[in-house]
Amino acid sequence: MKKVLLLLVLLNLFLFAREAVIKEILSENMILIEQNGVTKRAQLAGIALFANVNYKNKKVSYKEREKLHTEAMDYLLEHMPIGSKIKYIKINNAQKGPEYIWPVVNGDQELNYLMVKNGYALLDATNPYLLAMFEMRLKRAMKYAKQKRLGLWKENYATMSQLIEKRDYYGSTNKNVSKYEVLGFLESRAK
Repeated sequence: MKKVLLLLVLLNLFLFAREAVIKEILSENMILIEQNGVTKRAQLAGIALFANVNYKNKKVSYKEREKLHTEAMDYLLEHMPIGSKIKYIKINNAQKGPEYIWPVVNGDQELNYLMVKNGYALLDATNPYLLAMFEMRLKRAMKYAKQKRLGLWKENYATMSQLIEKRDYYGSTNKNVSKYEVLGFLESRAK
């Protein structure tokens, strides 16, 4: 029984995980990837762009946002160097704009989760395509980073706190990713 289960998990990983090479990091939530000879933009699902997050809050200056952006970019370049390979699951965006992805780097680390948990990103609460299970994980990771004052939270606690947005709806509008694809991906991560 264990062998059959292991075989199913491996099969799901190969069927649903995609692979690409990092060509360029455009921002703290946008990268260029090359897949099968095609270069395309990909957005890190659930990661907020410091320039736009909670834009109604005028207390946080452009200069402060740019400083957070720079530090987040440094973190990304360290964990996802240009030319490195990533595996990812695509989170469908109803064919609007770049692909939303949930990448795995360094063999087994989920980058989006790692960025938030280590305090170098905020949850994008306005992303309607983020699956609820990923949103909950990122929300918990952000709470952890905030409580422990990790990463950007250490020196910029007040600024980061002002940038947090709350999700004003529940659920996801993502209709083209099956729960089996996501479960297969998460099963492969649990080993």
